[in-house]
Amino acid sequence: QLNKQFGAHYSNASEPLQKVIQRNHANGGHPLNPSAAPFYARHKSAEVNNIRNTLPNGKLQANHLTSITGANGASIQVHTSVQPHLAQMMADAKAAGVNLSFVSGYRSYADQEYLYRTKPKGIAAKPGTSDHGWGMAIDLSRYSGNWEKTYSWLIKNMTKYGFAMIGPDAGFGALGKPGGVWNDESWHLAFTGRFNRGTT
Repeated sequence: QLNKQFGAHYSNASEPLQKVIQRNHANGGHPLNPSAAPFYARHKSAEVNNIRNTLPNGKLQANHLTSITGANGASIQVHTSVQPHLAQMMADAKAAGVNLSFVSGYRSYADQEYLYRTKPKGIAAKPGTSDHGWGMAIDLSRYSGNWEKTYSWLIKNMTKYGFAMIGPDAGFGALGKPGGVWNDESWHLAFTGRFNRGTT
């Protein structure tokens, strides 16, 4: 019943994440303050939209990308404009006792095509449309320490660094999928380039 109610993201989530999703829905939606709606993932800055409109999704050149250290020491690529904000967010989270560990950043068109073909429907964006293809999204490891603590910190602070999760704003979010459907991808952080002081 819960899988049917919350969709594929719920059924594929870890148990701690499932509890977070249940709580969010029980509270009537995303825990972000409604006043922060302009900072949901669908709302991009002019600079980010320019990158999305001028660079080929999934086919970025090496000079557009830089690397960060992800989970288990893996090298993860993001767009060069994202890296300083991501690095600062990781450093500030660490100072607050929160470990932000990431497992996926930039994806080539071929990689996105493979995920779209092999993942359950609704999990992976159509090739050529994913924020990952511009190096503008990063996926959080579900094993980033205490998930409840990590998630709570992100909800309060991620918009300070220009990041957002997919929210209940007509179901667009980072997937760009219209229709008023809740897309609860709580591990997926999209860089919007819009900065807020965070929620309290």
